[in-house]
Amino acid sequence: MKLFKRIFYFLLIANFFFVGCKKVDVNFGNEFIDNGNTNIYKIDSFAVDMSTVVLDSFATNGQSSISVGYINDLYFGKINTSCYSQVVLANYENIYANAMFDSICLILKPNTNYYGDTTKPLNIRVQEVTQDIKLDGEGFFLYNTKSFSVNTTPLANGNYLINPLKLNNEVNVRLNDALGIQWLNKLKANPSDTAMRDPNEFIKFFKGIKISSNGTDNLIAGFSDNFAIRLYYKKPDITLLDRFVDFTPINKQLQFQNTSIDRNSTVLQGVGGSNNEILSTQTNNVALSQKASGVMTKIKFSNIRDLLKINGFAKIVKANLTLRPVHTTYNPQFYLPSATKLASTNNLNEVGPELAFINQDGSFSPQLGNLQVDYFLGVNTSYTFDLTQFLRVIIPDNTYDLTKRGLLFIPPSPQSEVNFARTVIGNRNNLNYRATLELYYIGLN
Repeated sequence: MKLFKRIFYFLLIANFFFVGCKKVDVNFGNEFIDNGNTNIYKIDSFAVDMSTVVLDSFATNGQSSISVGYINDLYFGKINTSCYSQVVLANYENIYANAMFDSICLILKPNTNYYGDTTKPLNIRVQEVTQDIKLDGEGFFLYNTKSFSVNTTPLANGNYLINPLKLNNEVNVRLNDALGIQWLNKLKANPSDTAMRDPNEFIKFFKGIKISSNGTDNLIAGFSDNFAIRLYYKKPDITLLDRFVDFTPINKQLQFQNTSIDRNSTVLQGVGGSNNEILSTQTNNVALSQKASGVMTKIKFSNIRDLLKINGFAKIVKANLTLRPVHTTYNPQFYLPSATKLASTNNLNEVGPELAFINQDGSFSPQLGNLQVDYFLGVNTSYTFDLTQFLRVIIPDNTYDLTKRGLLFIPPSPQSEVNFARTVIGNRNNLNYRATLELYYIGLN
């Protein structure tokens, strides 16, 4: 962690050559050549060592999106994800006398975090949680492996078409009428029944919902976390008036994803637990990344200090890392993350400070990979990162273990645990989609 902090604080002050959130092209000829005494050299033969790190559990609470569904992915395995959440009536009003029940629905708002074939319907099942949703001990997180007991009789179970690209689209899941009648009767009840008048009392009465799928659709759909259970009712007046009241999530820290992954029959079979990392040379010369299923690409530069052995080496001018997704592994259904980051990591594969640019006002702009997509041939699809300052820090630091420390290639937060966009990246031995480190340095004559 001390090394993480050193890198972080170095990036805070390292604005001598690259200021602003936009990377600049270095004018090598005018800026660094000094009366023929120095030269700029380019080299791209340094190793880019890649591996895949697999986490058995990871925190999924407090996200701004939820995901529901099941998919069988050739690379990442069989993934099943569901959401747990508490809901309450935010403000009670004494306006329900003579109200007549109409219907009750769960209203979901799709977002663009889909994963799979959206032309096919998604099964959505809603169940009442029968156990208190709470954090473990004194912790602050709920993990993908966590679950709570539910009523086996669902409140809803149906198939729905999801259109993530349609603006203001909603999915209305009709819930069991018995639930709506019960809630409306409590809204009309005398003041001694406080379930609807006090959110804390309501959570004791109705502990929450689980939104899941039956596990047969090849689709995971993302939705806004601002969903609602909407109770529709009618009020008598000159005519019957249509009215509704919403029950919405109350505590985002207790809203989380339960995500199970079966990696049998994939290149990641058997990876996990204490053996949580596998070299890209053992996975057909590719490394994988999908944070929402606990998979991250780790990148190391094991022989980068050989740069110091070059006769006349003075200083790194610029270093660009290019990562190339394998063409056959992405399409509009299995899309690449539009933004990614490189985060420092250690021998325990912990996520540390991310690489960033410093703006002129002193604020930070993280590097997001500059994704270029070539769906036609794929040879021009790539992520690029500026590693100049990072390498300037680690190369002279002999305490930095190049064989264990490096960078993690992952999506940026928030939503990294619920966005199933994924990458399959070629390593340095991959002939068509080779990862490269292109390095320019000053050499003295």
